[in-house]
Amino acid sequence: MIPALCEKWEVSGDGTSVFFTLRENVRFQNGEALTAQAIKHSFERSIRVARELPPGLAAIRGAAEFAKSIDMELAAILVHSDYKFEIQLTEPLSIYPALLTDYKTRITLNVDQGKTGSIPIGTGPFRMTSYSPNRIMLERNESYWKGNFSALMRSNFRASLTASEIASGCVPVRLISRVTYRPGS
Repeated sequence: MIPALCEKWEVSGDGTSVFFTLRENVRFQNGEALTAQAIKHSFERSIRVARELPPGLAAIRGAAEFAKSIDMELAAILVHSDYKFEIQLTEPLSIYPALLTDYKTRITLNVDQGKTGSIPIGTGPFRMTSYSPNRIMLERNESYWKGNFSALMRSNFRASLTASEIASGCVPVRLISRVTYRPGS
């Protein structure tokens, strides 16, 4: 595995803690810095809303109990500084960083406090500009931490089309229905 949002991670001698060092140049799509505290909040929120905990969250010591409690913080995620944090595990798990590559452990910022219809804010190369059950609009994130190499500026994905809509030229959800490219690309 190659680190992305983290510069590195280290596993404790007994294998029950993983220490992460974040890249300092990563920003959320709204410009806010990605910090260890933001990751802690994202994981805590994900644990609260999950119907079933994905392996990357289930392995955190006390996660299942936290999901059912009224506790404000999960003690097994320790923030050591703005860019360093620790996750304590229920048992030694050398593959733990690989479990965090699951989309269910994605890092998002919760600026709307989970209001219905709020759009997730991540750190990726594209940001969601609008969402409805039948349509998702994406736009290139100009401040993506790895730089922007994509010629794709925006995309419109549509779902739930009827057979007649598809026959008339509409494109199903998995295909791009409208794209805008950067001039000269």
